[in-house]
Amino acid sequence: ADNLRPEGDFGGVTTSASTFVGPDGERVGLARRPDNLRSEGDFGGVTTTASAYVPAGGERATPARRADNLRNEGDFGGVTTSASTFVGPDAERVRLARRPDNLRAEGEFGGVTTTATTYGAKDGERAS
Repeated sequence: ADNLRPEGDFGGVTTSASTFVGPDGERVGLARRPDNLRSEGDFGGVTTTASAYVPAGGERATPARRADNLRNEGDFGGVTTSASTFVGPDAERVRLARRPDNLRAEGEFGGVTTTATTYGAKDGERAS
């Protein structure tokens, strides 16, 4: 519901759009310079540093296991006292309490309110 509508003819090109035209988008050519790095002599593929510094093969160290001093005294059945004493509650879903509705319509209602009759739809006319 837009109330802003153009009045009269509109060509689609404004004065500012026709005045301020951007430059043509031509790309500048890429200047490739000649390479001046030349390899002189023979190259076998292995440098002096690669042959001098050979990595030493390392062996994996065995982890040191320390002896613990914790020992069980007596028999252990698998269930502790706290686990048998503190048993969780039964997992039953709580019923949701639905309260009755206390909103009642009193009197007659024809479907048309005072506001609907007072502020009804009006046909708008544009000022010239």
